[in-house]
Amino acid sequence: MVGASKVETEALEVEIDEENTKGTASTSCYDRLFTDVELDMLERGGDQVVKDEPEEYEKELEERLFPLNDKEIMLRVQRNAEEQEKPTLAEMSAVLGYLKRCWNARLEHLERRSTG
Repeated sequence: MVGASKVETEALEVEIDEENTKGTASTSCYDRLFTDVELDMLERGGDQVVKDEPEEYEKELEERLFPLNDKEIMLRVQRNAEEQEKPTLAEMSAVLGYLKRCWNARLEHLERRSTG
């Protein structure tokens, strides 16, 4: 039995001829991937096993879906940065003042609850 972490291979001696380039054939190393016929074709250089696969998507289609170039991207980045300006001191103090009032109200509620 072969362990999951180790794959044992056996090399069988094969008659050396013009068609076989290795002289030995592995019996169990590639059994899960290729049949004997496919291995023989690979050794001979046959291309019947490997077929051209089409691309997953058309490159031109992708370019039409996202028609942005570098200049347009930089302009968008600048516009987004301008729209998301840093808050002014007045805006920050308004938010922090609200949070401070909420915190104080919570503390007062807890004090009343513990004493009452």
